[in-house]
Amino acid sequence: MKTKLSQKDFELLNTSRIEVDTTNPEYSYLFPNFDASESGVERDYVEAHIFDTSENFIENIIVDKKLITRDINNKIIIKTGTLLRRSGYDRGRYIVKYNFLRKLAGDTIPILIDNDGLLFNEPIDTGSNGNVTIESDGRIFTRGDSSKELFLKDNKYFLHEISDSRKEVRLVTQQIKNDKYLRDFFNLQKETKLIGSLGSSKSHLQFFDPTNAADNADTNSTSLKFVAPNAEPFRKNIIGGAIEIPNAFITRFEARSQLDDSTLGGGPDEEFYDSEDTSIFIPSFLLNLDPAKTETGTILANGDDNKFAKIKSKIISGASLQIVGQTIPTPSTEILRSMSTDMDGRSEVRLVNQQIKNRSFLDLAFGKFTIKTVKNKKITLSSNSTLRNVGRTYRWTIGGYERTRKHESAFGVKHSYYWSYTQLNKSNVTITPHAEGGVNGLSFQGDASQAKDLVITINNNGCFLDISLEIELEEGSRFTESIFLPRAISTKASNVN
Repeated sequence: MKTKLSQKDFELLNTSRIEVDTTNPEYSYLFPNFDASESGVERDYVEAHIFDTSENFIENIIVDKKLITRDINNKIIIKTGTLLRRSGYDRGRYIVKYNFLRKLAGDTIPILIDNDGLLFNEPIDTGSNGNVTIESDGRIFTRGDSSKELFLKDNKYFLHEISDSRKEVRLVTQQIKNDKYLRDFFNLQKETKLIGSLGSSKSHLQFFDPTNAADNADTNSTSLKFVAPNAEPFRKNIIGGAIEIPNAFITRFEARSQLDDSTLGGGPDEEFYDSEDTSIFIPSFLLNLDPAKTETGTILANGDDNKFAKIKSKIISGASLQIVGQTIPTPSTEILRSMSTDMDGRSEVRLVNQQIKNRSFLDLAFGKFTIKTVKNKKITLSSNSTLRNVGRTYRWTIGGYERTRKHESAFGVKHSYYWSYTQLNKSNVTITPHAEGGVNGLSFQGDASQAKDLVITINNNGCFLDISLEIELEEGSRFTESIFLPRAISTKASNVN
């Protein structure tokens, strides 16, 4: 029998099956009810496999949700005839088999990424004034001054290896740098969901009376619901499982979150290790004020915010920003990173679908929080992350630009000036490695003993630094957590050339 699998994969997976009693509550989490739009999120879908009358596989099709209905007994009805006709099967006899599937990671819809693996996350418009063009050879490019080629990719993961027992598979990611894509992949192997709480006023969960129309809190109830903004509700696959509430009688914890009220995102004074709570992981860094780490007299302005709390509170909390008289949500980290490499010298800020398109956005949104420093002095950035006590790799990356004030001339006479912008390179910023840590241009990587601190010297005035810290966990996981702070540090204005 033909299948859409390769012959090798089919032979590996075509083994004797283990029968499971679907009516047993013990296994209810394996067989949740099908709901194509559970809680407003379309996670469930139907895949139709079409065969000829000899059961030779022809193709598979994702069923349009408009063809899926329910009768009065809540049974699912699919219009098979309509499905076949819409798929081009007007005549003949066919066998159709349906798979009811739930998306845990990835999607059936392909995505566009650029050469750096970054997701193109805008509505696609190929019109004359649109943001995307398609060449005659099928190549796809963005429109604008900084046009980039885009590549169509399946929003999927690769089957890398199948175990000898044929009960396990190993998946790997594609070269796609998207938080949701990577996080969904990471969460595939998680068997538990951890929900934090900082007390009654900031709890993610609430006991309530489901029979009360007002849906008010009820401390005597045993029913729980999510109350945090944008919190994901309980999924049906939790039925038959268990909810554990550890340390139920502890009423207060020492604040160490980046987003507690007192620090506005600053985090602890130093890197915090926790060997018991394996869920806590908050990447963060600060400007080290120890005179042995950062030379005395280096800081010119905003040194009272050495934890970069104001920038972090905008990015991590997703707070809205006031830009050119408009209120917009903080763009994703991917978009902020792309702006860091945009050297568009024009002063105006271009708003497209509430997304800022050029470098000047970072200046306006975060420049007022920048720590201003003196050039040619040692500066140390230290991780103050909240970490699991496991082995890890630190990766620091510096981006940004050098701004130079230049005169325009006519007939040998200087008559006006303008700002020139160039991307930072290793001539602008010197990284001093510790021990055996590796420096590659404006990137520095090493283990905790090598790269917990980033030691730099800014060699020029008019430099604006965007700092990224990635920490890769090494204990059974290769998922990387990161924080990106635009316009974290700058030196005073350059002289006129």
